Amino acid sequence: MNWLFKNKKSTPTKATDSSPVTPIAPNISDVVSSELKIEDIACTIIKGNSGESNLKNESMSVEEEKELQPSPSGLLEESFTKSDNTDILNTTIDSVDLASTSIDQEKGKLEHAQRCTTIEEKLEWIEAQFKQSSPNIDEVTNMLHGIINRLEEQESYLDGGDKFNSKVVNDFLSTFSTLSNGKCRSTIIQWLRKVRPINIAQLLQFINETETAAKVLEDQDVVMFLGTSQSGKSTTIHFLTGSKFSFSGNALHIMESSKYVDVENVKTGFNMKSTTRFINPVKITAEALNNLGVVPGSYSSNGIILCDAPGFGDTQGAEMDISNGIGITRALQKCHSVKFMFVCSDQVGDTGNVFKGIIQTVGSMFYSIDDHLGAFSYIFTKWNDSSLIYDKLAAIRDTVIEKEPPESPLYMISEHMVQSIEDKIYLVKPCDGDPAEILNMVLSKTARIENTLATFKDFVSTESLLKLTEYCHMVEKAIPMALAHREVNVMRIKMEQLCEINTKVKTDKGVQAQQQCIEAICGHLDMLQSCFDEI
Repeated sequence: MNWLFKNKKSTPTKATDSSPVTPIAPNISDVVSSELKIEDIACTIIKGNSGESNLKNESMSVEEEKELQPSPSGLLEESFTKSDNTDILNTTIDSVDLASTSIDQEKGKLEHAQRCTTIEEKLEWIEAQFKQSSPNIDEVTNMLHGIINRLEEQESYLDGGDKFNSKVVNDFLSTFSTLSNGKCRSTIIQWLRKVRPINIAQLLQFINETETAAKVLEDQDVVMFLGTSQSGKSTTIHFLTGSKFSFSGNALHIMESSKYVDVENVKTGFNMKSTTRFINPVKITAEALNNLGVVPGSYSSNGIILCDAPGFGDTQGAEMDISNGIGITRALQKCHSVKFMFVCSDQVGDTGNVFKGIIQTVGSMFYSIDDHLGAFSYIFTKWNDSSLIYDKLAAIRDTVIEKEPPESPLYMISEHMVQSIEDKIYLVKPCDGDPAEILNMVLSKTARIENTLATFKDFVSTESLLKLTEYCHMVEKAIPMALAHREVNVMRIKMEQLCEINTKVKTDKGVQAQQQCIEAICGHLDMLQSCFDEI
């Protein structure tokens, strides 16, 4: 409550001859003040409507969900359905403890349900219920009615052709008891995506995890691997560090991990799902590089780090995309030096649209890329016919040249790639290739980016930026709704999240939404102050 009622309006100090008055604009940290009498009346108005939740419990944590799982089937009934007093007295202590725990769990579930006030919170609670084998149908029904009531207060929660409204929920309410838990949960998840374009709590968690993973890159010489999901970056790192591979049918398997380098955290995958969530650094010492056959003098006594980055264009959601966009560039800014290795597979396709998207994303990491093209090298994986590589990339380059200006990153990188492979194409052959050949090329023939802080900048993909903008727009609508319903905790959580997001990923829309929400809160407090003055 102290956050809400802290410095509603800053009163300028009286001007003196030597000190002019400087108006102080309200901001997140000083919107309302505990010293104001208005706190008392506002607390009275909202009494009974605000729980004790905070930013960390906006949605149930993994631990809470485990705690709220139903008790093993039949155990509770077995302990308490016997009518014979002797049987009850002879019930074991363990059974009584289990029964008490189960009752507490049920109570916890209901208390959590009662704390759910917004549509988002209600949907999260319902989604958690359908994860369980026996959801509380009565509470789910009540929660759905609550969502319908809230939606009926608005014409539609979302604009556009695919609307989420009370009729949609009513239709589901009348049929969900006949559907499987999986089908019900799938529907709820779809609704959650509509009312919550970005899971902010998860995004903040991902950003923190990415920043933690990136600390090992500080003051190191780094080779950053770039490419789409499933382009073969993780497999290439295993190959370059000395892991041994073999084919079993059409599947590639690691026979023996590198004996020179710890690569246990570098997971390889041979399906369409990326196995790398955050940047994954692999340290190769100078001794290991020497054992791998790398030419002495092409690396420092500290060795190098091969950094397996998440696949750009992964389908793991905007939260992962934003956190990696922020985390990768901030990690690169702290490196001693950086080189880039572009891993290109035959997934490039005939039009190269995905490939072009990756290049544009990489270009967004640079303030200006034209002076740093020498730091890029290119290797090729999973090509059944390597003779097609040059012609295919040249064709893609030609379509880029027709449409892009020469100063665009897409134009420059496409042209540089084709020029780089005119003389030699470096193929990754996990089973019978020589890792030293590629390592020597990267370490001896490519330039290093050393002024990293002045070279790299934060970036967010266009698609994720649109979702972040949509979230900010929803917060602008949610704050007046929370004020109207006297849901101060909801307002506080949303404002805390918006403030933290603007600290981590500052956008024009985020700043605008923050200011408008502050003005809405201050206007509401002005109204309360007027009521108090009249009293």
